[in-house]
Amino acid sequence: MNFKRYFIVAATCIILISLLAGCSQVSDQARQTATVVKGNISITVTSDGNLSMPREAKLSFGIPGTVQKVYVKEGDSVKTGKLLAQMDDADAQLAVTNAVYDIELALNALAEKVYPSLLGYPNYYPSVTSRLRVEQAQDELSQALKLMEAKDYATAASKLRILNYDLESGLYTLKQAETFIGNYPEQVKDYVGDPENWVQYYPAIHNAVVSLEKAINTISGIHKLLEKGSYVDTTMALDSYQKELEETHRVVDIACGSVLKTGISYPDASTSLSVIKQVKDTMLQMRTMMDDGKTGSLEYAEKMERALSDLEISHTILQSNELLLKTGVNLQQLRQYNINYQKAETALLKAKNDLLKTKILAPYSGMIVDVNIKESDQLSAYNYASIVAIHLVDTRTVEINGNVDEVDIFKVKRGQKANIAIDALPGKTLTGTVTFISPFSSQVAGVVNYPITIALDPADIDLKGGLTATANIIVENRENVLRVPLGAVKGSKPNQYVEIVIDRNKGTSERRNVTTGIQNNSVIEVISGLSEGQEVFVDRNSSR
Repeated sequence: MNFKRYFIVAATCIILISLLAGCSQVSDQARQTATVVKGNISITVTSDGNLSMPREAKLSFGIPGTVQKVYVKEGDSVKTGKLLAQMDDADAQLAVTNAVYDIELALNALAEKVYPSLLGYPNYYPSVTSRLRVEQAQDELSQALKLMEAKDYATAASKLRILNYDLESGLYTLKQAETFIGNYPEQVKDYVGDPENWVQYYPAIHNAVVSLEKAINTISGIHKLLEKGSYVDTTMALDSYQKELEETHRVVDIACGSVLKTGISYPDASTSLSVIKQVKDTMLQMRTMMDDGKTGSLEYAEKMERALSDLEISHTILQSNELLLKTGVNLQQLRQYNINYQKAETALLKAKNDLLKTKILAPYSGMIVDVNIKESDQLSAYNYASIVAIHLVDTRTVEINGNVDEVDIFKVKRGQKANIAIDALPGKTLTGTVTFISPFSSQVAGVVNYPITIALDPADIDLKGGLTATANIIVENRENVLRVPLGAVKGSKPNQYVEIVIDRNKGTSERRNVTTGIQNNSVIEVISGLSEGQEVFVDRNSSR
């Protein structure tokens, strides 16, 4: 009986030991290991939304008239500056012609009435026109930079050509003085009693000539960059070019100002007339182009810009009161001629703008999504501005209009990067940048969200407006840090620890206290307590 009892007790012990061993084995099998490695950890905030293409242009004609030609259809891809449609521009061209004639009349009146009554100046006079030309070029450079920022590359290129023209004109007037003084002493003696007073300024004039030549070479190189389509390099070069023009202006100003030291005053009106002669030459060229029917060409537009630029220079000179007049012409009469210039200039500018309004040009590259006009359509004074002739969309500029939960909104900042998944494009990951966070929330069914905008980076994918997208915004990122799986860390801050593997087969370990940093859904940063390459036990069933 006792033997039977002992047998039952022994059997029970064996079974219990087996069960405990089995449990221990299952426990060991439930544990896995991981190696401490260096890597990156990112924390993201999710935003769901839809794609949109915010850059669109609903283009209309600027004046009433008859549609003469439509050059595009729906679905066409166009480049910046492409002519999309145009009106019958006969009336507008006639207005430009009349404005040009008015300019010529004003020029002829000034040349006939004023020029004989004014004293001229010697050839060795470094005309103030050179300085004004450089100042005009500086203004055109500022305009070109703004146009580059607005991605209006065609107009920027035109401004740079006018800039180059102004510098070359300034160089021409200075070279006349340099050449004349360079032939000292015979020619200079005919004009002044003491040629030494003039020749001493030759170095300043020569330095100005050299500086202008250098500035012209630089802008020519920049213009070639723009023609190649290197827009970023062009913008950077133009930005640096501002300092070079400032130095050129300083050197030219010294050359022009040197004459004032002699105490001899010369009439600014004569200087103005030298500019007017250039205007008249340009106008004659424009008249020839009119006769040839080339008023719509780029060359014609640039010549018109040159004429307007020259008129502005002339107007600036005539605003000065430093006039040396003979009998027969007073300041009031001269001012009246100046007013006539301004009126003619204004009329020419208006006629030019009206001519441009007869054409619709693509303000940027994109796709034509709608055309609401056809050839021979009549647009009246009542409806021409309200009719959207052509609808252009920039399909390269794409955004996500999404929402972020109020719990996460303070983690999101402008400029943060995001990885974007498009539901209709499985397996494709795009990138973008947070550009806008609304200060106002929207509430639906008790859930508070904040609208945000994410600008997508350019991608070789034909995206569509309205597609559903999910953005993972990277709100925090650590690079090249020690990390372990989330299940390797136990406890809570500041008493967290890991189990370093001593013997994987036996399942023995050593407890080690650690300090942790950021974590996401899979890994956690280890700031101290571990070294790269160490092995730790990971609780496979752990969730944090």
